[in-house]
Amino acid sequence: MKRAISITLTVLLFAATSSPSFAQSTEASKQVNDRAKNEISVSYGTFTITQISSVLGGLFGTAFSGGNIVMEKFNGKGAISLSYYRALSNWLAVGADLACENASLTLRNKITDSRTESPVTAFSPMLTAKGNWLRRNHFDIYSRISAGAMIMKNPVQGTVNAMFIAQISPIGLEFGGLNFRGFIEGGAGAQGSIIAGLKFRF
Repeated sequence: MKRAISITLTVLLFAATSSPSFAQSTEASKQVNDRAKNEISVSYGTFTITQISSVLGGLFGTAFSGGNIVMEKFNGKGAISLSYYRALSNWLAVGADLACENASLTLRNKITDSRTESPVTAFSPMLTAKGNWLRRNHFDIYSRISAGAMIMKNPVQGTVNAMFIAQISPIGLEFGGLNFRGFIEGGAGAQGSIIAGLKFRF
């Protein structure tokens, strides 16, 4: 009896591992684990820290001046970012990001009817760590944190300033093929609160 049960289990195991579904599952797992290690991406993000701080600065200026100084115009189109990551394992990658952004704030003095324009060009090089929570052939979920410096140039005032900056994206979704994918992220920082882009692995 024991011999019959043993033979039956052996046959069932052989049948399961020889089935097309098992072979496809094994092949899918192999594809996920055999991904290319290098990744480059380009993305666009809006509601960046530069945009938010510029608008808040204009509002605070209005409040502290008793309404004599008002924000007449703000022009900020968001940040363009270039990124490179290298996978250290199936679940962790490290790399670097470079975010570039132009913004301009115009304030008007209601008493003198004069205007002050403050254009800013910002470059933010940052080091990044990215952790994958879910990996599939056509869909991943991840989190990312970046930290570095924001270098801001004001061509009107002729000044260049630097400050610490970061990007925290608690949730990121990427979708597509094994090597070419689109992605979206939600977070806050130099690259934006809403980020979308394309990435390529090689």
